[in-house]
Amino acid sequence: MASEGAAAHEARQREALVLLADEVDDPECADLALVCADGQVRVSRRRLARQPYSDYFRRLVAPGFKEAVDERVVLSGAPAASHVRTVCRFLYCGVAELDKDCVLNVLRLADEYLAPDLASDCRAWIADNMSAELAEETLRIGQAVFEERHGRGSLERKMLLRFMYPKAIK
Repeated sequence: MASEGAAAHEARQREALVLLADEVDDPECADLALVCADGQVRVSRRRLARQPYSDYFRRLVAPGFKEAVDERVVLSGAPAASHVRTVCRFLYCGVAELDKDCVLNVLRLADEYLAPDLASDCRAWIADNMSAELAEETLRIGQAVFEERHGRGSLERKMLLRFMYPKAIK
């Protein structure tokens, strides 16, 4: 009997969290547009200011910043609106809705937007759902990030040198 009550309580909590997350893009609740590469995500400044998950977004809407009064904020790096929407839904309710099509991009945004709890959820999802396809995509993104930071082709050179001269390259 106690487990039925606990299960019902958990179901009600989950339903309430989903309703809260559904306020993302709700025109009655939103007063700020986050401009993305392929559209925008409408959010509430008040919710972003009060959420405990992202220092980036709390600061973004803090008094004294230009974005605190603007109606639109263009997000750097041109993220996809669907990925930003996933981040915002997490910021509203603390529950990550992840799948293989978004998890790596959401992880990148979680790191960029200073959301360690979301990043942790993404890493846990990856660990629980690793597949050959996801591993290949992870390596592709990792190589792109490495090349962006260190120059094109440097990863292959470094790996070749490490293979040829293992004691010389640390």
